Amino acid sequence: MKSLLEALQWRYATQMFRPEPIPENDLQAILEAGRLAPSSMNIQPWKFFVIQDTQLREALYTAGFKQESIKQAPHLIVLATRTELTQADAERVIKATKTTRGVTEEDVAGYRSMVESYVEKKSPPEAKHWNERQSYIALGFMLMMAAERGVDAGPMEGFSVDEVNEILHLPSQGYSALTLLALGYRDESDPYAHREKVRFDMEEVVERR
Repeated sequence: MKSLLEALQWRYATQMFRPEPIPENDLQAILEAGRLAPSSMNIQPWKFFVIQDTQLREALYTAGFKQESIKQAPHLIVLATRTELTQADAERVIKATKTTRGVTEEDVAGYRSMVESYVEKKSPPEAKHWNERQSYIALGFMLMMAAERGVDAGPMEGFSVDEVNEILHLPSQGYSALTLLALGYRDESDPYAHREKVRFDMEEVVERR
């Protein structure tokens, strides 16, 4: 726990990156942390797009209001979330549960009823918002793993969602871009690298009743 807290104290939203890539095993660990993130009913409404193509990166740079870290960071991930919540989504996770755990349809009958009922009650706007909230948990897990590995990360919401979706053809897959995540190592000329972390005192954010 001390090590994780130290890592979280060390991390910040990095703006400027050095060009050298991070080791592949660190990148895989960060992606795995996102994959292992919890979600309500285990619906896992996310997908991670690792952008390696230089032309795609250039297009995303424009769609991202020309934030330098989009081009500068050696790694860029687009975290996307499902735009709908349908019975097909329910069936997907139920099928995965049966396959992974080697259980029968009878074993998951209660779980199926719960998930399908929940999905049915969600309006399209509610479902989209719910998916986004779940997907931010995955982002948090990725940021923590990056910090634990000594990898700098810069999450970004400042971009044209419609443009990013069009560039990556996300709507045809049932997804929409939620955040961009730049990964690499901080450039020491980044002024934010040397500033004190600003957080409210524990007494202001924790109230015991």
